[in-house]
Amino acid sequence: MNAKNLVLFFVLSCVLVACKTEQGTDNESFKQKEQEFLSELTTRFKKLLTKNSHEDSLGIIPRIEEIHSQFPFPWMSQEKVLNEQAHFLLAQLTNALCYGLDSSLYEVARMQEIENQLILDTANLDLLAEGNYLFTKNYLVFVSQLKYGLLNHTSKDSVYYEWKIKMLTPADLTEMKNGLYHNELSQSIENLEPQFVQYKQLRHSWTNYLEGKKFGADKIKVSSMKEDSTLAYQNAEKALVLYNYLDSTQAKNDSLFQKALTCFQADNNLATDGRIGSATAYALSQSNRERKLAVLASLEKYKWEELTEDSLLYVNIPSYELKFIEHNKVAKTLRAVVGKTINQTPTFSAKMDYLILNPFWHIPRSISSKEILPKLKRDSNLASKKGYTIYDNNRNKIDASSIDWSKVSESSFNYRISQTRSGGTALGRVKFIFTNEHSIYMHDTPSKSLFNNDVRAYSHGCVRIENPLELATYLISRKDSNYTQDSVENFVQTGQQKRIDLNYPLTVSLRYFCCEGTPEGDMRFYRDIYKKETQLRSYLSRLFYSKSE
Repeated sequence: MNAKNLVLFFVLSCVLVACKTEQGTDNESFKQKEQEFLSELTTRFKKLLTKNSHEDSLGIIPRIEEIHSQFPFPWMSQEKVLNEQAHFLLAQLTNALCYGLDSSLYEVARMQEIENQLILDTANLDLLAEGNYLFTKNYLVFVSQLKYGLLNHTSKDSVYYEWKIKMLTPADLTEMKNGLYHNELSQSIENLEPQFVQYKQLRHSWTNYLEGKKFGADKIKVSSMKEDSTLAYQNAEKALVLYNYLDSTQAKNDSLFQKALTCFQADNNLATDGRIGSATAYALSQSNRERKLAVLASLEKYKWEELTEDSLLYVNIPSYELKFIEHNKVAKTLRAVVGKTINQTPTFSAKMDYLILNPFWHIPRSISSKEILPKLKRDSNLASKKGYTIYDNNRNKIDASSIDWSKVSESSFNYRISQTRSGGTALGRVKFIFTNEHSIYMHDTPSKSLFNNDVRAYSHGCVRIENPLELATYLISRKDSNYTQDSVENFVQTGQQKRIDLNYPLTVSLRYFCCEGTPEGDMRFYRDIYKKETQLRSYLSRLFYSKSE
């Protein structure tokens, strides 16, 4: 290497060394500035916590500290504005109605202000400190309501609004942190919701139903065709327009009207016959606000009555249906008849014990003395016609014709009546026993025509099943796969009575929800036949509508 090149190499080396030294100095300076920034942000964030801790009767501050324990500022991006997680949470709070919650219960307006101000004033320490505090606080409130509900329902006499922050468990907080730290907030929120299939379907269907709907209190009184067919259709048109099923310019188009009416009937679990019977008239006379309150009540109750079984038999009383749920999916649905308003089917859960093919019916005294006695007085041959066996209080069999029924009153009725005609009793061909304090069971019925009705509240409290041999086959085949419905039907034809113990755990759950969602994402609304949701809907109406709409 000549002297000239040697000098050039020396100069270049000096320049490179100087650049690296300067770059290293810049990096150190940047790191120091970052540390100073984070230190100051931490100081301001802690001041906020201290300031608010004096009035923290809800236990929010220690839970905020827990959320921030491993990742001090989880809502801040590298650019020192709010990150995607913050944007996602704000969207959920703004649209809290999709979850059956009220966005006015969250500090959405201030959170939106902080989001917008940080875009214009990046790295503003006060805004970032307040933003991290508010987003975590409202995240906690939202999740606690999402999982445990809005209301305290433990009192038999009333329900009232209650903060549920303290109900959050360590497992809940861990799930919340994992979603926030790993950019999986959407999945964590879904994991923290009730997991029961009926809740999930309702949530999804309700979100779909919300689109384009208005939920005002206005309604149209619609009469049935039997009362006044012309007026019924006139008011039905007005109601369908009001409830957003029909555009006002299309109301006089018969085909569009029929399409809108059958769509409405489907949403209300009615026969889609395009006719305005009494059940359709009743549904058309309810406001969209009442339908909204039915959804809010159902979503709230699912958080109170968490069903954790993977497989169960599920009866939703107002739907008049029995669902076979396997692996948290609806495998089959059968129509059902439930108790009359004066003989209401209660809500409870119990274990399915056994079933009886060709059962006898030992008639409860309340039915014998109130319903059968008047018939015996009118027809002395009724006992033989119906296959009734009469017993005295000592269980001695008595000839029905030897009793002067005209002298027997409801209060002096001291007999027991059984119906022992194999397969021909009021219980039909099979009954299903799940031991409970209410003496409620499921059974077949000879009154098959009732299953065609929109309203199916006719029983004395027990649940009648439209195709009970399907249920029997399902239960027996879970124990012994050799059984088929043909083999069950063949045995029933023999007229012999047989008890089959199941000997495996299966829950039967009877519940009361006035709306459901379908697997396809459509809503189904049901009449509150027992008026069980009146108080709850009244309170939810005050909670939601005192601030909005």
